[in-house]
Amino acid sequence: MSILTHKDSRVELRPIQISTLLEVEKLFSDYQVIVLNLPVASGKSQIGLTIAKWAERHKKMSSALLVPNNILLTQYSKDTLTPILHGVYESKCIDPEYKSCGERKQIADANNSSKKKKEQLPLHCTNCPFRKKESRFYLKYKFNYITNFYKYLSLKKHYKDTASRDLLIMDEAHTLIDTIKDLNTHHLWSHDFDYTPYKSIPALVTALKNTQLDPEGSNVYQNIITALSHNPPLYITKIEPNATHRGEVSPRMVVSPLTTDGIPNPLWNKNTKLIFMSATLGKEDIKELGLSGRKWAYISAESIIPPENRPVISVGVEYVSGTNLLDSAGKLAEEIKYLAEHHKEEKGLIHATYSQAKELKKHLPSARFLHHNRYDKKQVFNTYINSPDPVILIASGMYEGIDLPYDKGRWQCIAKVPYLNLGEPSVKYKSQSEPDWYQWQAVKTLLQASGRICRGPDDYGVTYMLDANFNKLYQRTADMWPEWFKESVTIIEKG
Repeated sequence: MSILTHKDSRVELRPIQISTLLEVEKLFSDYQVIVLNLPVASGKSQIGLTIAKWAERHKKMSSALLVPNNILLTQYSKDTLTPILHGVYESKCIDPEYKSCGERKQIADANNSSKKKKEQLPLHCTNCPFRKKESRFYLKYKFNYITNFYKYLSLKKHYKDTASRDLLIMDEAHTLIDTIKDLNTHHLWSHDFDYTPYKSIPALVTALKNTQLDPEGSNVYQNIITALSHNPPLYITKIEPNATHRGEVSPRMVVSPLTTDGIPNPLWNKNTKLIFMSATLGKEDIKELGLSGRKWAYISAESIIPPENRPVISVGVEYVSGTNLLDSAGKLAEEIKYLAEHHKEEKGLIHATYSQAKELKKHLPSARFLHHNRYDKKQVFNTYINSPDPVILIASGMYEGIDLPYDKGRWQCIAKVPYLNLGEPSVKYKSQSEPDWYQWQAVKTLLQASGRICRGPDDYGVTYMLDANFNKLYQRTADMWPEWFKESVTIIEKG
């Protein structure tokens, strides 16, 4: 039975979805990893859901469709009848002291993180509504469901190997590298272990090996010991003297991975069939994920949105860097005000780093501009989405995973080329050893950001590049940009 017969009966598949699904059906049995390189408006969600249903009914395979964040998870909940498991922060805690089960768990985690504490707090209340929902969910849905990366790991932790799926379908799969690095980042707090006397990594490892054991007899620092003992090194260390622990400043050592190739990956095992969906997952990313040794196939498609409907205009207002955010904010704000007036009847989005957004806020006090911080991000985003007025969101950390079709987003600006922070030791190491890797990270993020508006062939949305560094990057990395992006770009040279 054709894979196409397993689509949602309420949905009419587009030609690009049909051709992609038929190609997946043809390659499915012969490849362990299939990468679907699909630009915006390809309809990835329906492609992924159709594959999951077909694999269950035709191949007798259980599957999970995984996404990186709850914003994207919410979008899926509007488009499908497939069961969705939301995260712990989406469940209201029965203890009135906490807003959500996630807040309760976070505070318990912070208390329990100190290895010197004898009294451990339960992570969840007795009769926790989230744990009940999770248990019922797992028992009921044995085959297909949708959740985020971290929630899938939680299911695997609580239900062991029985929670593992035969097939993982991952949307926005380019985020997997950062997810796996995050899962393998370790913190050594100074209030738990004084690392300062040890002047070398071998000396620190020896000291950690001789430290306390947990009640089961295992070394409480075993993960850090293992990470630091790799030869050649796969991890790098840095000291954060002003880190915050339970509201108080406490120095810590951060042990973070240089690469995902060769470090533990709890998401899948050697027998798991993998399907990655992303507009920006390259062959080098497959290598970094440690999958180059598997048999894998790459399926690409061109954009179905006419380039004139999704113009990318580089206006090159100012060369922006981490050292001139204060000085450049004024010029950028003037350009944003000009564009806001040009689009005075339309909603807009300004992509900026958190530090940059803080400076822009001083120059953009109008009620039309919505500002957020790390803690009220979701609430402010929802205000933007639901507002009937032509508001403008100064958005940080929203380069991907948000969907602003039609009047929800007619224009956007990218205020700074999103280069990774060279102050991070692991980023600096990789940028020096693999310069192309560093450029590719910025290209990937810009490709993702450019696709937040103009979500279909009948949609329209314009992207403005304000940072003059884009022109240099675009010329230097010409071979990294897909043709569907190049055909939309116009560079305005300043006289």
